[in-house]
Amino acid sequence: MGARRARHMKQAHKCTCPDIVMSETEVADGLVHRLMPSESVMEWVGKDVSPVGWYVGSYVIRFIELEEAGNDDPEREFIVWENTVIVRAANLDEAYRKVVAVAESTTKPYRGGLEGVPVQWVFEGITELLPIFDELEDGAEIMWTEHEAVKLSDLRQRTVSLQDVKDHFGRKEPDADVPVAG
Repeated sequence: MGARRARHMKQAHKCTCPDIVMSETEVADGLVHRLMPSESVMEWVGKDVSPVGWYVGSYVIRFIELEEAGNDDPEREFIVWENTVIVRAANLDEAYRKVVAVAESTTKPYRGGLEGVPVQWVFEGITELLPIFDELEDGAEIMWTEHEAVKLSDLRQRTVSLQDVKDHFGRKEPDADVPVAG
């Protein structure tokens, strides 16, 4: 958990103790208070624990035609989707199992296309699993990636404008009341 996350949690819960943060977890009988560590005592609970009980996970699936040869050829190229989901879980182990279950639920064979060809999405594995540290609301941070030694020019090339996003979805005109970054 980053220092910003620890500060945010301390402020949100108005904890006066410098190293421990209080959070509330709802259970059947009422509210239970849990102690969550700040950065200085993270080893006590671990960076893999979500204080809000939510995890974000990504998985990859690949598309195959069931009757086509070479579906298990490691050198063959496939259409691949990487999907990202959130799951509520008590710990990382439960979150992993839930993301796998979500992924596997998408892999039932079906008949696709006009010819009704037998096809299937094949689950290949989990690519990322992270605890969420903020309550889910507008602006909540759910994922992060640290990039070291990135040139400013490269960084700026990675960003997209609202119009770029709309173009991706086939919309050509920007909304009149939304400023377009550029």
